[in-house]
Amino acid sequence: MVRMRDVLRSSRDVFKNSERSGEERNKDGETGFNFPDSSRPIQREKRSEDNSAPESTAERKTDPSQRRDTTPSAPQPTTSPIIQEQPSPQKASPDQYRQTIEVIDEFMSTVVSKKPLDIGPVEEKATLFAKALKEGDQLFMQALSARRSIISVSQHSTNVAIVAIKVAHGMNYKLEQVVEVGICAMVHEVGMSRVPDEVVNKKGELTPSEYEMIKQHPLHGKAIMEEVRDQYPFLPDVIVQEHERWNGNGYPFGLKENEIHEYAQILGIADTFVALTHLRHYRDNFIAYKAIQSIIERRNIDFSAKMIKVLIDVISIFPVDSLVKLNDGSVARVVKTNKSYPVRPIIKIVMGSRGEKITDSDELDLSKEPMIYIVSPVLDESAYS
Repeated sequence: MVRMRDVLRSSRDVFKNSERSGEERNKDGETGFNFPDSSRPIQREKRSEDNSAPESTAERKTDPSQRRDTTPSAPQPTTSPIIQEQPSPQKASPDQYRQTIEVIDEFMSTVVSKKPLDIGPVEEKATLFAKALKEGDQLFMQALSARRSIISVSQHSTNVAIVAIKVAHGMNYKLEQVVEVGICAMVHEVGMSRVPDEVVNKKGELTPSEYEMIKQHPLHGKAIMEEVRDQYPFLPDVIVQEHERWNGNGYPFGLKENEIHEYAQILGIADTFVALTHLRHYRDNFIAYKAIQSIIERRNIDFSAKMIKVLIDVISIFPVDSLVKLNDGSVARVVKTNKSYPVRPIIKIVMGSRGEKITDSDELDLSKEPMIYIVSPVLDESAYS
């Protein structure tokens, strides 16, 4: 049973662990208030919405000498300048999500056909995603809204890229590093192309032998990415380490803690979040709230307390597009998170306290409404869809 107080207590433990180790990046705000009158009606205020999209892509420098040489023994992120700003802006359209899936599909087809690899189109989409997610959560909302209809490895990889890029921004990476993380995420499942389709697409639980086949895909991915190491020296090593875990119980090498490339740590936590929030053949999908709880419970086992704290900072305990119940009995949808006050996001009411459906409500910033607060997530979202 998911209890909100357990998640809040666990998340506070994550913040405390980060403070003790000197790894906290942002001071967390208060997560609780006194609420003497839960019957007070909700006061709404008009808020202006900025739907503008950021600038888009950049030219890739193809001279290998301009990229830093990276080896498996150097797990820290690269700082090579692979981004050159362009003066002419391009806006990220709603079609960018679908177009990125198509770009990854094409890349996977190139791998299967054993043609020369071209990472350029992938880097272009990673650059656009990096800029768009710096400015807003439109792409993240698209990824979450599609969580019940994942139909391909490429769509999964697109969603992992969105979460990984958000985490990279939360790590205060430079733009070129954020783009590198995005590239890694978009092609991180390339090794699955060498796993039999009947295993990849199997409905139901895998047998031990089938699971061993799956566990080989990071090694396949590394072998494939060796072709582009001169231009993208980080790619082979990050892809092979994505399933390594903080306590050394991952695969294929059993690396632990900072032996794992930091990009691979980001991919690992992003992939886990996406996997938990999307429907699988063998289990129901978690809502984002339960996924966060599950990840917090594995702190310093699967992922470091620092990495989990960054995930909570950028995703929030109540992520964008999730439903929550308020203290007056109404139900609201989260439209924007609040990094300083993670349990006080900006919301829109979708159902009144008497059960009436509300289709056009104003945004409400809970950080400015001390008498109104979230009492629980809505675990059955289908009732309000």
